[in-house]
Amino acid sequence: MDKNTQDKNNSLNDLDRTVLKFQGWITGQKIIILLVLMFAVYLLMANYSQPLVVSLVPTTQSFEQSTSGYSVQDVTYFLESIEAKGRADYLGIQIPLDFLYAVFFALAYTHVLLWLFGRSFKRGSRIFRLSFVPLVIGTLNCLENTAVIKMINSYPDISDNLVEMASSVSVAKYYFNLLFIALLVLSVLSWVKNSRVGKVSVIDR
Repeated sequence: MDKNTQDKNNSLNDLDRTVLKFQGWITGQKIIILLVLMFAVYLLMANYSQPLVVSLVPTTQSFEQSTSGYSVQDVTYFLESIEAKGRADYLGIQIPLDFLYAVFFALAYTHVLLWLFGRSFKRGSRIFRLSFVPLVIGTLNCLENTAVIKMINSYPDISDNLVEMASSVSVAKYYFNLLFIALLVLSVLSWVKNSRVGKVSVIDR
């Protein structure tokens, strides 16, 4: 490492150093493997566990998929509608798969954003810090699942505070997902633009 690079690294804060470490781990093979695992779990949920749970409910989605939040009445109605078997399937099948999906989503898309940012923006740009948005989404998803577990286990005596907290987490996850989509589109467009003008990639992996 030359002196200029060393001085630059010394000036970075802890978050920027973490970004650089993540960039050092990125390979195309890792990204493909993580994406395949993530989509495999997603397809399993979409085609098996979710239909299994909501088959008795006159709606195509569970309450935590609402983008505007939900109330105790919404949660109680849903959990009552899916009956004891549905609640057991939710706890034993849907929730474990969703935890797994959250992990793969966070890892896969953090790698994807770092890969794209590395080919779209200058090293050290503050936008690299936003590459951790998928990790935030994954964490919120896990918090949401934990709250759902508590609600199912406490049914029918569900706490107002628990539902309010879970609803806030679900809404926050929705808006972070919108931010993620915007970042993904921005980075792809920037990458295409840079490719056309012949700029060299920061990460050559």
